[in-house]
Amino acid sequence: MTKRTIAFFAALALGGCTSGQVGPLPINTVNPFQGTSLQFAVGTFRYSAGAGPYPTGATFLNMMESFRNSAGHSAVTYDVPTVTGPSNFVVGTKPLYDGLGPNQLHNSLVPAFGDNFGSQFFGTNPVTGKPYAPIGYIGGPPALPSVKDQSGYPAGFAGYSEGVFQPSNVVTGAGLVAGSYSLQIVIPIPPDQSANASVPATLNNLTPLPDMTAPQFSPDGNGGGTVFVNVPKGVVETFVNISGNDNFTLVLHGAGQQTVALPDSLGPPDSTGQPTRSISSGSIFSLYAIGANYPAYEATYPLSTAAAPVIRGSDGQADVVLSPSTTAVYP
Repeated sequence: MTKRTIAFFAALALGGCTSGQVGPLPINTVNPFQGTSLQFAVGTFRYSAGAGPYPTGATFLNMMESFRNSAGHSAVTYDVPTVTGPSNFVVGTKPLYDGLGPNQLHNSLVPAFGDNFGSQFFGTNPVTGKPYAPIGYIGGPPALPSVKDQSGYPAGFAGYSEGVFQPSNVVTGAGLVAGSYSLQIVIPIPPDQSANASVPATLNNLTPLPDMTAPQFSPDGNGGGTVFVNVPKGVVETFVNISGNDNFTLVLHGAGQQTVALPDSLGPPDSTGQPTRSISSGSIFSLYAIGANYPAYEATYPLSTAAAPVIRGSDGQADVVLSPSTTAVYP
């Protein structure tokens, strides 16, 4: 998205007044959107056959967003999001709609994406400098830093976000509808003012990425091994997530049959500071793959500190496919 486009669509609307008074805002009102970049993209989220609770597969709405300041950190610590879809995008049933109207997502966005919506997709808390606890798929070494040692991280921080999030029940219940969508975020300005900005996105192609089969793993007997993945056409990048003595992430580029190695000693250090095996002998491990039609890895924090990372593919959409998982016992 160009700077011109951001400036046009992130138009501000400041409003509010003190109790018992009506009039213009004071001239010292701070513009919380100054120096920030707000992006929004929609696409398809494909559960391959056998992935999640869908034995025959399923396709839902995918939403991606980034809201960063010029340093690449999260632009704000709190905002209130609303997504408005086409007129035939119905969320919930009357009178229990998710937003103010039948085609709005609002109430479900806080539990689905966290208080800061997309700020948690790629970024850190600009006040503390620490990363937000992500919602959704998280990564680990060697692709992303390990947080097994919690020192320096917020309590309960599970790991760095891969920028891919499962659709919430409300979102998936809404179905897949082509057309124009809009994200609006409202930022409270104490004591009783607010600022808002909106950015559009279009879903033109309802055909999802092809199904991805479960990745396979060949142990080397020393804690690591080789992963085999058949990446479907249209996928630009793939995360392979492996659970062992830590949560590990391997990254692949392009489509077709691919292999990638999990190093032997990526486990947390022992009492002497020496690294341990990635997967212990006799332990149960699992792995699955997530493919995207855009450079998802390059957009992840802390790898990327760009104000406006790429969150959509060449067709303007953010399409994702999830594989089934493979579970086995390490020899």
